[in-house]
Amino acid sequence: MFSVNSTIHHKKVFMKRIKSLFFLLSFLLMSCEQSTEVFPKNDTFNNVSPVFALTDTAKNLNHKFFISNSTFTVPAGVTTVFVTMVAAGGPGGAAGNGVGGSPDNGTNGGGGGAGGADTSIPVSVLPGQSIPVVVGVGGIPNSNNTGTSGGNSSFGSLVVTGGTSGGSGVGGSGGSGNIGGNNGGSGAYLGNGVFASSNGGNSACGVGATDSASAVWGGGGVGSVPGVNNNSAGAPGFVLVTW
Repeated sequence: MFSVNSTIHHKKVFMKRIKSLFFLLSFLLMSCEQSTEVFPKNDTFNNVSPVFALTDTAKNLNHKFFISNSTFTVPAGVTTVFVTMVAAGGPGGAAGNGVGGSPDNGTNGGGGGAGGADTSIPVSVLPGQSIPVVVGVGGIPNSNNTGTSGGNSSFGSLVVTGGTSGGSGVGGSGGSGNIGGNNGGSGAYLGNGVFASSNGGNSACGVGATDSASAVWGGGGVGSVPGVNNNSAGAPGFVLVTW
């Protein structure tokens, strides 16, 4: 027969196991929008993305974080991995001048669209399998026209698409994924000296550029002001694999 103390002890052990399982399931269902971060602790990531918090559960998971093109080799004994990735953002657009070339009543360049994202997507793999990884490069702005779109990110056949460039008074479109990137602000002239926002669109795991801050992790670039070529590039993407 169990003593009262023994019963209490077993109940505590059981509850701890339930809590551990709950946290693991919460992680696997996480998206970057939930203030849950699974990236390895490193100066590059922490310096540009302080809003994310690294959970204790995530620290104990095996992971590989890619910020450039590479190959992922599946470890021994692993048959399923979970992929979170973001495509690159599009650049901000160039501004349009007003009547007679005057910038006074021109149109701001639109913000670039953000890259699309996939979050915690399960992928069946084979031990020892080599899987190509592509990380999208941020779109490059053009001082007189629209720039290049943000690059796609991919893990094998799984692909998310980059955001497009903003134009004169037109925001770029967000890329596709299971969480699409936000469109950039239009920057259009609204009259009476007022312009619509030219900020870049936000991605699921990053933010678009503003006049005072650069884009981060798939965010779109900011559009330029008439008479000033200050439109910025879109942010690159990343690929994270956990198992």
